Amino acid sequence: MFVQPGLPAEAVQLMFEEAEAGRKDKVERLVRERARFVEQDEQGKFKSTFAAKKVSGRLGVEDEKASEMVEKEAKRLAMLKERQQKELEQVQTYEQTRLRIMLENEAALKAQEQKEAEEKERRKLREAEWQKMQREKEVKKAQEEEAQ
Repeated sequence: MFVQPGLPAEAVQLMFEEAEAGRKDKVERLVRERARFVEQDEQGKFKSTFAAKKVSGRLGVEDEKASEMVEKEAKRLAMLKERQQKELEQVQTYEQTRLRIMLENEAALKAQEQKEAEEKERRKLREAEWQKMQREKEVKKAQEEEAQ
């Protein structure tokens, strides 16, 4: 890549060292930017320090591309976080609805059981009354037979 016919070895080495220094600088900036985004993600903020610089030359274009990539990733993370929040809210709503329905069903069941218990008690009282009346009739009949 750097070796070209007619260039001295020192010039090739100098070109390589410049490119390598630029690459290391770029990697270092991207690592710092990513760390900042991770920190902001944990805090719920997404703002890029890459302000779409209009720097002429190769590094300016790469900065813009890196900025775009970082912003796209930030948007993707924000959308993911929002989707997860919506899913969590839906699950919470479902659980609240399920709990409400369960409590309503339990209340209805208790009311039904109470109603059945009251009806059973009324039947028992009517049966006791009927038996009492039957005994009174038998006693009366027995007294009438003795009186004759």
